[in-house]
Amino acid sequence: MDEHPLAVPAPPLRPYVSGYAGYRQAGVPPGRHRGLPSPRLTLIFTLDEPLTLAGHPDPAQAPGTYSALLGGLHTRPAMITHQGRQSGIQLGLHPLGAGCPPSQWLAGEFRNVQAPGGAFEEG
Repeated sequence: MDEHPLAVPAPPLRPYVSGYAGYRQAGVPPGRHRGLPSPRLTLIFTLDEPLTLAGHPDPAQAPGTYSALLGGLHTRPAMITHQGRQSGIQLGLHPLGAGCPPSQWLAGEFRNVQAPGGAFEEG
């Protein structure tokens, strides 16, 4: 299975969200994917396996796994790996609509997203 549906946000959300992308892969060979630079912040919520970043755009940032993450603006690709199964929802967020000042657009960093009550914590 290899699915990648796309959706356009409702008009009231368009100043903040450029688009939604779902993804689901199962029963495919393990692989690598390059998360290419974008003019948007990337918010990802995984639905089964955590997302594995084998290489961050900023080489000073160590590889990691994330159940939910916010990726900042960057000029180099992120290297994402999977073991043949992954699914999630990805949102493209307009930086000016994300509700934070430019100094907090993360400068290429990827950070865990923490929900109230630890809903996204690894358990």
